[in-house]
Amino acid sequence: MTLVESQCLQEVKNLTNQLTKAYNDKSFSKLFSFGNSNHLAIDLKLLYGDLSVISKDINDQPVQQLFLHEILANLNSTIVLEGEAGSGKTALLRKIALLWASGCCPILSRFKFVFYLSLTHARPNQSIADIIRNQPVGFGGSLTETTLRDVVQPLKNQVLFLLDDYSEMNSVPQTVEELIQRNHLYQHCLVVAVRTNRMREIRKYASTTLSIAEFPLSSTLYVLKKLFSYNVDLVEQLIVQLEIEKSMQTILKTPLFTVSLAAYWVQHPKGNIISDKAIFKAYLLYHLLKYSEEREHVLAMFSSCGELALTGLFKLAFDFTEYDLSEAGVDGDEALRLGLLSKFTAQRLHPVYKFFHPLFQEFLSGRRLSELLVSDEKEKLERGLQYLQQINTFRKVAGRYNFLLVYTCSFSSKAVPQVISYLFKLINCKEALESQSENYEHLQHHSDLPLRMAFIDQLSFLDPELLLPFFIQYLLDFATSIAYKSNTVSVCAPIIFQFLRGKDILLSSFLSPQQSKLRFFQDYPESLSLPSSFQVAVQGSEHKQEFNISEIGACYSSLDMPTIDRDYAPAFTLSDDMAQKIKEEEKNINRFFSLRQRHLPDSIVYPFLLTTRKMPLLKCTFSNISSFQEADLRNLMTLFSVSDYIELQLNNSPGFIEVIRPAIEQYKERFKKCSLHHLNLSITEQELLLSMSFMECLEIDEKEMPGMVY
Repeated sequence: MTLVESQCLQEVKNLTNQLTKAYNDKSFSKLFSFGNSNHLAIDLKLLYGDLSVISKDINDQPVQQLFLHEILANLNSTIVLEGEAGSGKTALLRKIALLWASGCCPILSRFKFVFYLSLTHARPNQSIADIIRNQPVGFGGSLTETTLRDVVQPLKNQVLFLLDDYSEMNSVPQTVEELIQRNHLYQHCLVVAVRTNRMREIRKYASTTLSIAEFPLSSTLYVLKKLFSYNVDLVEQLIVQLEIEKSMQTILKTPLFTVSLAAYWVQHPKGNIISDKAIFKAYLLYHLLKYSEEREHVLAMFSSCGELALTGLFKLAFDFTEYDLSEAGVDGDEALRLGLLSKFTAQRLHPVYKFFHPLFQEFLSGRRLSELLVSDEKEKLERGLQYLQQINTFRKVAGRYNFLLVYTCSFSSKAVPQVISYLFKLINCKEALESQSENYEHLQHHSDLPLRMAFIDQLSFLDPELLLPFFIQYLLDFATSIAYKSNTVSVCAPIIFQFLRGKDILLSSFLSPQQSKLRFFQDYPESLSLPSSFQVAVQGSEHKQEFNISEIGACYSSLDMPTIDRDYAPAFTLSDDMAQKIKEEEKNINRFFSLRQRHLPDSIVYPFLLTTRKMPLLKCTFSNISSFQEADLRNLMTLFSVSDYIELQLNNSPGFIEVIRPAIEQYKERFKKCSLHHLNLSITEQELLLSMSFMECLEIDEKEMPGMVY
């Protein structure tokens, strides 16, 4: 072995040791996603959540999903790793370097050197050796351009360069550009991590394109369980919430959102920690802290991006052009740097900007609308009111702009009474109950809204007169919920009192009692005398249809199929398809009712237990029910006791009058009206009805009353 060869081997050994030592240093394995703004760090040696990485073809179309070992096995030539801000690009590149330095990954043993280079701190005139030496990750060796040329370059594909933060640089060092552009000559293995906004300019040099998709829910839960192993109950609460609110699963689409939530849990252990608002507020908070020296500028960017989000929301726009950004006063480069927008350039004539998630767009919209509504500047206040006045129908309030209203009220307590007062006035506008249905594709990122809107459409079609009562209940539930969540109940109480006057209020529904509404009645018992009536509707476990699907089908089967233009055919539904859909919905309803333990939960009667106030009229409707628990009967008697008058309606509930006989006997003088449908009355039940001496109206189906006694 010659002296030169011996020196070369020694340099290889020294450089390998230096790199291994650098990657095994804690400063390299620990990730502080928000700089020094919080005390949460992820140690990649101990904790790494697998990413969902997809390979793409030359047309930017997905080909296949790759697991980590497949990515490692296919490291060759020039690979571009594309992902939005916070998607996990840095974590993946550092994990590769850590695995190589551990010496325990056979797939990576083919590389003599692995250079992880963060380009954030690189300067335009630096050489590759300078960039390596100046990495803030513990590299302490003396590396020269000569060593790189004589030792590293001849090794070709046995050298792996991991180029991170390529998209962070406005001006990438010339030596790095040359390394990428001429790698077909150097034949090294390169992995270049780039945000979506820089994809167009580098894609032409890539032999392979990998794209990081949404962070798998399994990885989110894995990371949180590891971080909060001392508080497993907290993670389990999140799992339950994710199951209830499916949209929250898609919010945690990047590791950065997951880390935002984790950091919030660490610093606010007693806060409202499991909600979409908590995740988004944490995301903005830690970005604000990360750029604390630019606080005013960052806040201004929040507002300008909020303006873009708000105008887009009212146009049902979720993709934006550079012209849209200019109109809203958004600096695109700054929005990208601060992680507020993503920019997509690959396979596009013109770049497209998007928010990370439609819900994040709605969140920023709510923040901006709240700013406008509480502004001291007349122009801004008027613009905020103009936006609010566009939310002028039941469908818009409950559907398209539901989350916008919730987010708006979560930012400023001053905005809450404004929003509630405006919404309450809508019940006096005929246009608010317009029957024209909408295309709900833009609501697909909300798990529950499409179902709610389908119900409103069906209600509008079957019985339009029920829309107003349903709207009233919805507004009351919304207002009381928002008032409690924003701690503005005392301010909003007079507004709610005025709304309650003369209304029919539903205490319970087929689904569940609204806790905020019941809590309001408990906290403000004087409100119990304001409505014209309270209603309790109890649905038994065997839900039965009021009409026969087969009869409907038979009715239409004799008619010829109408001729429909092919372009308009999708707007119509076949009767057989509709019948099948109704059957499936009925099956789901029956399954839900069979799981319910109580018909009249204790929460319903809490507002009436310690009050001397009485409700003017109680309307009770019982359908498809034949049994009652003792606790439910006791609660029914409580409701009877605080009612001046009672109206009773029974549908398809044979024998139920005898079941609730103790309640009827004790308060029989208060019954003013009874309506009985689809049930045969026993002699005892008939006598019980006749004992209601102050009865003013008795309605009984004629076919159901053979042998009625008089």
